[in-house]
Parts: sequence; structure tokens; C-alpha cells
Amino acid sequence: MLPKSIVIALVAILMSLINGSASSLAYDFTPVTTLIQNAVDTIPLPGASLLLIKDGQVIYEKAFGTYTMADASYGKSANPNLGGGVSLKLRDYGNFLQMVLSGGMFNGQRVLSENALREMARDQTNGAPITFSPYTDGRRYGLGVWRDIVDAQGHAVQISSQGLFGFSPWVDYKRNLIGVFLVQNNALKLKPVVNQMQQMIRDIIDKGQ
Repeated sequence: MLPKSIVIALVAILMSLINGSASSLAYDFTPVTTLIQNAVDTIPLPGASLLLIKDGQVIYEKAFGTYTMADASYGKSANPNLGGGVSLKLRDYGNFLQMVLSGGMFNGQRVLSENALREMARDQTNGAPITFSPYTDGRRYGLGVWRDIVDAQGHAVQISSQGLFGFSPWVDYKRNLIGVFLVQNNALKLKPVVNQMQQMIRDIIDKGQ
């Protein structure tokens, strides 16, 4: 008969596997950590943090500095600014993106219709010529989101909505993944870092499957 302490340890390991808390063991995000740490060391990135959620489970969460986790707020104005007018905790924004990834559902409640989300991710530019864009790869715009990657049929595989100061949330439909890169700096300066980071994450997840 096994000692009680060993039985308790085995039960704890089994429960962690059932709850999915060990899901990150399949992925080695060391290159991502190194990339962001190097960026933090060379670019002023106070409070830089990264959250990754796949299949509804947190697979990576790291703060590379300190940031104030204020409660959700629309600011002091009675008429909130639609651009940058909401403050959320990192996990709260992750929940919002999880709702988008889940077709508008969160915790069993419908927040947005599936049709609204399809329209959001659909190309809304209708082939209009691009005269200015922060991106040079020709990506198109939906409703409030960039269509970062599209498949052969023109459906968005990854969407994102990077802010002016570099805050970078994205939804990867192909990998059932959401990411939130919380940072404050010049978005154009950070784009190479964000693009490289996202590609690293895709490669690591694909390798781990």
C-alpha cells in the first residue's frame, strides 16, 4: 500500500491534468520570453506583460515589469471615448478575446451574435486602394480589427487590433488561441517585435501539436 503522502501527490497531479493546468508543458516559450526581455532591455517598455490562452486554458502569462491592475473603467467622462476609452486588467481583456474566439459566447451567455463577429472579421474595404496603412504587407481591415492572416478562401485566420501605443491583442482562429501583449510605447517601433513574437508563438504551438 502506498504511503498517504504519495497518494495525495498522485491525486494532485491527476487533478491538475484534468483541469488543464499542465497544458503549458507541451510548449517551450523560452524564445518568446527572451525576445520580449531583450525588447524590454533595449526599448522603454514599462509594465510589459504577455498572456496566451489556448483551448480556454492559460498556457503562458508573464509580467516583465510592474503595472497597476485597475478595475474595469470607462474613464471619468460620461461619454466614453471609443478609441482607448476603456481600461481593463490583463485577464479581463483575455476574457473578452475568449468571447470573440468562442463565437460570441462567454460563461454560457451570448454577448455578441455570430453574425456580428463574422462581419467584424470580414474585409470591409471592398477592394478600395490603400493610400495609407501602418502595415506594408497589404493586409485589409474589418470592423475595428486588422485581418492579419487569411486563408485561400479569404476568411480571416488571425485578427488583431493594435493600439497607437503598442497594446497588441489578437485572436488566432486556426490555433484556438488568443494573445494579449500589454505594453505602452510607439506602435510603429514595436511592430517588428510583435510580428516576430506572434510568428514564434505560432511556430511553437504548431511544433507542440
